[in-house]
Amino acid sequence: MFRSVFRCARRLWADDRGSIIATEYLALGSIVGLGTIAGLHAMREATNEELKEYGNSVHAIRQSYQVPTYKAANGVKPGSAASDVNPTMTCP
Repeated sequence: MFRSVFRCARRLWADDRGSIIATEYLALGSIVGLGTIAGLHAMREATNEELKEYGNSVHAIRQSYQVPTYKAANGVKPGSAASDVNPTMTCP
C-alpha cells in the first residue's frame, strides 16, 4: 500500500505538465492586480480633488437678490434687496 502511495507521489513530483500555464496565469494575475490597485488609487485622488473643488464652490456661493424701485403714474413701489454674504468673507 505504501509503495503505491510513494510511487504516485513520485509521479506527481516529476510531472511538470501545466506548470508553464500556471506561471503565466500567476504573472498575469499579478499585473492585473497591481494595475487595478493603481487605477483605483488614481480614481480616488481624482474624486477627492473634484469634491474639494465642489465644496469650495458651494462655500463661496453668494445668495443675494435685488428688486428695483418701480414708478408708475400714481405711485412708487420701493425696491428691496437681501444678501447673506458674510462681511468678513472675501473672494479672490
